[in-house]
Amino acid sequence: MTTAFVHNYPMRLPPSYTGLVAGYGPPFVALLMADRVCALPIAAGIAIHFAYLILATRRSHFEYHRRIDLEHELRTQRDLFEHRSRIDALTGLGNRREFNERLAECIEHARERRDPAALMLIIADIDHFKCVNDSHGHAVGDQCLVAFANKLKGAFHGPDELTFRLGGEEFGVLMDNYDARQAKERADAFRAELAAEAFAIDGCEVPVTVSIGVGEFKPDRYADADALYRAVDGALYGAKRDGRNRVAEAELSDRNGAGDVSAPADPAMN
Repeated sequence: MTTAFVHNYPMRLPPSYTGLVAGYGPPFVALLMADRVCALPIAAGIAIHFAYLILATRRSHFEYHRRIDLEHELRTQRDLFEHRSRIDALTGLGNRREFNERLAECIEHARERRDPAALMLIIADIDHFKCVNDSHGHAVGDQCLVAFANKLKGAFHGPDELTFRLGGEEFGVLMDNYDARQAKERADAFRAELAAEAFAIDGCEVPVTVSIGVGEFKPDRYADADALYRAVDGALYGAKRDGRNRVAEAELSDRNGAGDVSAPADPAMN
């Protein structure tokens, strides 16, 4: 019983030692007090086995905690890998995978609410970003993306606002509990602030403007997250076609044709 106790309860040494002493102490003392020739050899055998179990307890204890530490390290590495798989390495914003999952979750929650608050999607694309890379090099271009991401995080940092880098120079924002007017005003304020002051990068003044598409999720209008994304992306390209450095709403773009994503994109709009 004491051997089973040692191998099954090695988590803490003091209770394990206490169990061993409780199991071996009384018979060991009884044998020492017995007036028989065979008592002392048996007591010696018990003492030897007791010492063995003490060593086994220590070994089981350390192996148990080493296994626990290893499992904790593996969980930490798994969580870190999972976190990194959802974060854009350059800007620190959520990446496209994180955006897709969050957008789908937000839409599902919006459908479940009896009195749904507005879920807004904003897609922003830096105007003529290829010219930045061509004129100043990709290192400056990367710093420009980081500066833009920081501006975006600063402009949309509320508890119900999430920012993402969707790829290249395209960024996204999810806003819950905002109506279309508020979202468009916030997006236009961000656009104006960005256009008012160039980025200072490595001694260079890099002017940056942005075209933005804004759309509100409506269950009766959009079947799923992909439909909302296509509509807002169409609004974004409508803003580019209309001259860039502006904000366009998905609903308006659908009515005037700017949201027709089946039309081929103009290569000059990148």
